[in-house]
Amino acid sequence: MRVIARVWLVLLSIIMLSACTIPGRPITKPEIFSEEDIVRAPSTDSIPEGADPEHCPFGLNCFHDFETGLAYAKKVNKPIMLDFTGWGCVNCRKMEELVWSDHRILDILQNELVLISLYVDDRTALPPLEQFTSEITGMRVQTIGKKWSNFQVEHYQANSQPYYVIIGHDKMEPINGVYNYSPDVKAYFIWLKEGIWQFEKEQ
Repeated sequence: MRVIARVWLVLLSIIMLSACTIPGRPITKPEIFSEEDIVRAPSTDSIPEGADPEHCPFGLNCFHDFETGLAYAKKVNKPIMLDFTGWGCVNCRKMEELVWSDHRILDILQNELVLISLYVDDRTALPPLEQFTSEITGMRVQTIGKKWSNFQVEHYQANSQPYYVIIGHDKMEPINGVYNYSPDVKAYFIWLKEGIWQFEKEQ
């Protein structure tokens, strides 16, 4: 009886493992990769001027200023992904942990587009000459975070994070719609590739 029980246990384990690799099964967690795959993003380029990999997930060459990132995107002729995020945004960290950690996603974020991460809760004060009164809310914008929050509302009528938008160099309109919190690697991969394809198609 013990032998039979062990055989059934082995068979049950095989069935359960097979179920986890059925093609088309929704992906909700990243696949397991080596430490090198998930610690730092693969890159064929040096660190661009103005990028801040020390304060970007996985050492990505992201920018924290829109105009600086836009100038670099024009220089290298790549699409832009705006990443409206926040230091205290729990779902933003989940997207990075569950989706961005996938080596295929990291490769795209590092090498196929220009990532601009705008932190809407950054409390760093803007220089006095850069402070302004929002035409949208009527409130005084005195910090970097408020600047990017106002920027998001102004261009996308949204104030939730994470909020991802792929754009070109001349217009703020999303190339292929926006992507909110949805930790599905496959869906995110398809969305990224569609945006890049649309950008290249319009060149």
